[in-house]
This record gives sequence, C-alpha cells and structure tokens, in this order.
Amino acid sequence: MTAEFMPVTTPGDCTLVALQEADERAWDHLIGTLDGNFKHSFAWSRWSEKRSGPPAYFTIEKAGQPVAAGWYLVSSPALSGRRIKQALFETLPCFDRQRISASEVFAEVMSLARREKWIAFSFGNSSPEYLTGAEACDVTEKISFRIDLSGSLKQIFSKFRDTHRKRIRRAEKGPLKFRILTDGQALAYAGALEELFQYTFERHVSRGKERERPAATSIGDGIRDLVLTGQAILFVALDGEEPVCFNLASSFPGKAQGMFLASSARGYELNASYLVMVRMIEYFRDRGYPYLDIGEVPRSAENEDDPDHGLYQYKTGYAADTALLCSGTVILRPGVNRVVTRLARGKTAIAHLLRLASGTLENPSVR
Repeated sequence: MTAEFMPVTTPGDCTLVALQEADERAWDHLIGTLDGNFKHSFAWSRWSEKRSGPPAYFTIEKAGQPVAAGWYLVSSPALSGRRIKQALFETLPCFDRQRISASEVFAEVMSLARREKWIAFSFGNSSPEYLTGAEACDVTEKISFRIDLSGSLKQIFSKFRDTHRKRIRRAEKGPLKFRILTDGQALAYAGALEELFQYTFERHVSRGKERERPAATSIGDGIRDLVLTGQAILFVALDGEEPVCFNLASSFPGKAQGMFLASSARGYELNASYLVMVRMIEYFRDRGYPYLDIGEVPRSAENEDDPDHGLYQYKTGYAADTALLCSGTVILRPGVNRVVTRLARGKTAIAHLLRLASGTLENPSVR
C-alpha cells in the first residue's frame, strides 16, 4: 500500500546525536530501559554489518535527555557509484512514549536523510504512527505477536487453540530431546541450523509466495554474534542426535524475542516447533519475563488463500496478543531511485539465472 505523510512540526529541542564506538554500553542501556521494539539491538546490527557495512548508531535527545535510539546503514547501490546513497533505517528500537512523539523522531531522521542526500531510506517493524511527514511512502503492514507470560503455566497453556494443545501432547509422546544453550556450545550447531533455515525458506517459496532469498551471510553468523555477546538463547529439538527444529531467541531485562524458527521435514512430522515454543515459554516465564514476542507475519496472511496463512494460524494459536506494525521505503529522489532499482533487479535476475544454470541452486518450480 502507499501512505501519504502528513506535515509535522518538529520542536527545536529535539535533536539527533550520533553514538561512537565507545558508547556501546550506553546503547545497550537504552535498549534495556526505554519502551519500544528492542530486537534491533547492538548485537543484531553487528550481523547486519557483515552484510551491508558498518552501522551508524544514534540517540534522539529532548531537553538534554535520550528518549529514543536507533541505527542505520548507508550503502551505495551496485553499479551506482559512491555519490548515490540508499539507507536502511532499522526501526526505532527504543521509544519513550511519555516524553516524545513518534513524529518528532521520524522528522529528525528525515532531516538527516535530506542533509546526506539519500535517494531513499527503508525502515522496518515500526508502529504505523511513525508514518508522519511530507513524503509518499510504500508501506508493507505486518501483524506482530506476543504471548503474555503472566499467570501459571497451566493458565497460559489453557488459552492455546485445541489443535495446538493436541500437537504439543503428540510431540511430548515422541522421541524429541531438547537442549537450551546460552554460550559457545551453540556454535557447534551453526552448520546444521543453516540447513534447517534454508529448508524452511524453500518450503515457503514452493508454496507460491515470492520472497527475497537469504543474504550471502549465513544464519550461523547471526547465531555466533548474538550468542557470544550474551544476548541470545538457542532452543534446539533433536531426534536422537539430529537437530530437527530450533528457535533462536534474544533477551534483555524484561524483554524476550523469538528471532529465527526453522524445522526439517522430520521436525514438521514430529510437531517439533510446537514443543520448542512450550520450552521457550517455560524458560522465559520461570525467569520473570512478562511476555514473549514471537515475531510477525504480513497482514495479508489473515486471508485463507495467502501462502503465509498457515504461519498466521500457528502464531494466533498461542492466544498471542497482536499489534499492527509496518515497514516501508521513503523515496527522496524518485528519478535516481528508479534507475538504481532497475539496475539492481537486472543484476539479481542475471545472478539467479547463472546459479540455476550451474546447478548450485534448486528450482522450486520443478518439484
């Protein structure tokens, strides 16, 4: 969909302040204490750095106090040269609603984009209230899910959909074993989990929905960076000694986020993902977390004929609370952006055809 930004007035005491490398602890403190979407933490941005270059961190201050934080990546698109810049503005992960409005924060980022002459910048997993400004923006809406961990385990499980409870009981009677890893031991599973992730991705593609293919950086890099910085817990389900399902979660004080969920064909057969979710709920509830964020699906998944409808049903079956989020791209220089986008698409299509021709990429359409 396309949203029209409404003009806003930014108070003079709201300013964007760059963070330096030495300010990592200040960043983590903000992530842990301010309200908002926390999952794009310092460790997560390190993974993005492997794919797109070093991120720039910032806080937004009002009356001399930090009230919001974020980070962004600026890149020169392929074939475009250094003078043409695109940016990924990776959400507002911390946001104090009592002291600053979303429009104030977004306006500061817009000012930065204009000063730096970006052709476009993208943002993700933000509240729709961020869509305020003077520009047109292509927006993709998502539904975010969160499981309330208050009450006893019995009370939490009683809210699950009947089919979910049946699959959990079936999985409990099967051969599955579990390991919960919070240190370097998780790295031993990086290769196996990469295979599960690729299988799950291809399974979704084969159901008819186009998606961006995973970046060259492996999910193993994400696991490595998150685990070694102490911000991740890896939940692995095994059939014998073979990993068949995993969920990588990230946590800060009072906040828990499921980040990557993937299964093998055997994992689907054993309903492993349902039991992995139970183990995550038990783990975070026992440690006093108020809720568990279990990710998003496109809003279109509400429709029964959408390829992601099954994932939507999976998440809603846990009686999860929902919120509407969105991601989008603000186009600041439309003409230049059109040229760069066409060049990038052509390069991607050629690379994909070459991989198919060389036999290094399976074509899901021939299954």
